[in-house]
Amino acid sequence: MQTFGRRLAAALLVLSATASVRADLIFLKDGTVIQGKIRREAVVEFDSVSKEMISIPKGFFMTDDGPRRVYFSPSQVSIVERLATPSDESVPVGRIITMLKPQEMPPIDEVLEATVWDPKTWKRDYFFRSPGRPRIGVEQMIARLSPYYIQVDAVTKFKWHAGYMTREFDRNEIYALLKANKAFAETPETKPAEIAAKRLRLINFLTQSGWYDLAEKELDRLITDLPDQKGRVNEARAIIDRQRAKDRWEVLKTWYNAGRVEAVRKGLEDFPLRNAPDKVLADLREMKTRLNDQADALKAAAESLDRCCGEVNTDTGRELARAAGIIARELHSANVERLDALPARRKTAFQFRRVAQPRR
Repeated sequence: MQTFGRRLAAALLVLSATASVRADLIFLKDGTVIQGKIRREAVVEFDSVSKEMISIPKGFFMTDDGPRRVYFSPSQVSIVERLATPSDESVPVGRIITMLKPQEMPPIDEVLEATVWDPKTWKRDYFFRSPGRPRIGVEQMIARLSPYYIQVDAVTKFKWHAGYMTREFDRNEIYALLKANKAFAETPETKPAEIAAKRLRLINFLTQSGWYDLAEKELDRLITDLPDQKGRVNEARAIIDRQRAKDRWEVLKTWYNAGRVEAVRKGLEDFPLRNAPDKVLADLREMKTRLNDQADALKAAAESLDRCCGEVNTDTGRELARAAGIIARELHSANVERLDALPARRKTAFQFRRVAQPRR
């Protein structure tokens, strides 16, 4: 019985260790991009010699970003990019409600209605349809709110914990919840220094959520109400610009690895360069050079294929020319490298023919 207790405690420890850590970008060979901490399923065994619990990797690989786990096959991985674990702004949610003997959550066939979150209680009513039950209502409350995801718990009837990406919700609704929270709420008695601290913390949350326009709106409000905070406002604007540039660059990299070259080219033209980090600017220059080289390679390969097709004068050559025409139509940046040697070989062959031709 004691051994079982140790095993159970170790298993709970493993489960509790899966914190909200989203790092690492995994690009699959089909263009799919998933993000999260790379983990692998494991079994926990008790070592009778060392008298310790050990974790043995076994089973599927997955990414864990907090609310989601995405399983994938290692053989389908093309690129793995390690990223630093972000430090999200935490928001206190107040009391946590624990129900005694809750019912098991029934399956959801259809979501019928979800009311607006109450800014004071952070609760809402949620209605859904289940097999044999046309309308079921349950009260939910936000148990965790971060710039990345929201944990929502049922506080009536059922044992149910749900996770949502923060960006899935209406940002103005979340904005209203934040401003009503005790961490950000202001009263007539709130001192200017405390007001500045609260608003800058709110701006930090909005920036981490990717809601840069709302963060800049708060900065405008801060400089209007507290002109003496100009230095901190300017510093915050520079941080927002840098984070916007980093986020935009990550999007362009994702598009490039998914083969959306034209979207990347357009994104480079509209890229927000103000206060962009030096590394991002260097990566942008490298990407532009790469796209220009690919464009030149595409042009050279297409011209070489076209000229080769025009030079054939046999039945076999004409059959190959039809195949070359299909290749020319399907050329793009992801496969043009396979024809890197074609223009050079054609140039060499042309020069050889000129030397080999007898003089007249």
